[in-house]
Amino acid sequence: MAHHSARKPQPFDAPKQSTPEPEMLINQIHLPPEQIPEPASYPELEPVPPPDSEPVADEPDPEPTGLPPEIDPEAPAQG
Repeated sequence: MAHHSARKPQPFDAPKQSTPEPEMLINQIHLPPEQIPEPASYPELEPVPPPDSEPVADEPDPEPTGLPPEIDPEAPAQG
């Protein structure tokens, strides 16, 4: 019986090892803004085009087909 009781504390020790991880994350939040790399990632996520660039259509048609935008000559016939 004593052996069984000695093995029980082992599983309880495992959760204790995982607790330091969340604490480390909290410590990182308190770091000074200079050490936080978040601002550096913003320009990469949303690249801002230069103001000199003119607005360009998604896909300008090389030749006006005269058909409504819903119908694409290259798209397979639906039906």
